[in-house]
Amino acid sequence: MFDESDIEEIQDQIEKLVNQVHVLEVKAGLKRNVVFCTSCNMELESFYTHDFQKCGCENETFCDGGTEYQRVGGKDLSKINVLDATTGIFEVCKNGKID
Repeated sequence: MFDESDIEEIQDQIEKLVNQVHVLEVKAGLKRNVVFCTSCNMELESFYTHDFQKCGCENETFCDGGTEYQRVGGKDLSKINVLDATTGIFEVCKNGKID
């Protein structure tokens, strides 16, 4: 069985993990769901709902949702560029928003 100190330690570990990754969600009619991780220069594309794609670098950049929705995240959003499917240009994430 777990005692109270074990439970508190587990809760602290979960909170640290949750605070490490930042997520940006955009719900719209998407043509493509593509992000570019500037930490490892990897392009990631999610093709369908729940198609979670993640790079292997220290930033842990990811995208999910295919063309149904766009969920983008990583440890540092400023190291993630999101493709604007209408222009074909990658836009930089800053302060939880796409500039």
